[in-house]
Amino acid sequence: MTALKQMGREEFIGKILAGERDFSGIELENKLDFSGESFDALQKYLMAQDLKTTPLDISNSLFLRIKAKGLHLPYVKAQGTDFEEANLWGANLKGANLGGAYLWEAYLWGANLWGANLGGANLCGADL
Repeated sequence: MTALKQMGREEFIGKILAGERDFSGIELENKLDFSGESFDALQKYLMAQDLKTTPLDISNSLFLRIKAKGLHLPYVKAQGTDFEEANLWGANLKGANLGGAYLWEAYLWGANLWGANLGGANLCGADL
């Protein structure tokens, strides 16, 4: 098994803002809180992108207990990603590929999951 690449908040956001799209196999800091000015810049940037054509790929990654309320991430590729206890309240995950994702006790209330692939995802205890 390949070791996951550790990544902090500012590095992750900075790379997205620089145009990177492949973040498969990363591990974000546990309990990472995305709120703040750089998150606002990230949101503005993501909303201006054609994410259907060039989606972010965070497959097989760890996003444990992250707090990213309202995150705009439609069409994200997140197969096998672990979102245990993540707070994605109101997130836009339209058309996302969450196949096999681990969403145990994730807070997804108000999230847009229209057209998302949830096949094989673990939603045990998730708040939808």
